[in-house]
Amino acid sequence: MTYDSDANVNLITYEIRLPSNYKKTFTDEEKVWCRPIAETLAMLDGNAFFGTDIGPGQEWYEQYLPEAWEVFMRKGGATGWPAETSWMKDIMHHESPAVEEAYKQWRVLKSLSK
Repeated sequence: MTYDSDANVNLITYEIRLPSNYKKTFTDEEKVWCRPIAETLAMLDGNAFFGTDIGPGQEWYEQYLPEAWEVFMRKGGATGWPAETSWMKDIMHHESPAVEEAYKQWRVLKSLSK
């Protein structure tokens, strides 16, 4: 973080290094894992037109999935630090098999209701 005394603000920048052979396709599960990161990147980029499709069957946040995947994987992926985030705990760590099954059914209902 740097401080800009002229503007009286803190300037915070981040850098994501995307390799030339970056991941371009994602499973439905990977999209669920990385969506919060991708949506955050879209907001930081000033490009957060959520709810707007960019093509048949593709949502706006998906164009940020390669960068989100890099952030996710560089921190250890589904078994590393990202597994401790609130959304990953909701996805992967259920209180019981019955709760896990109910969660899966809820996700199916959500997708069918679109």
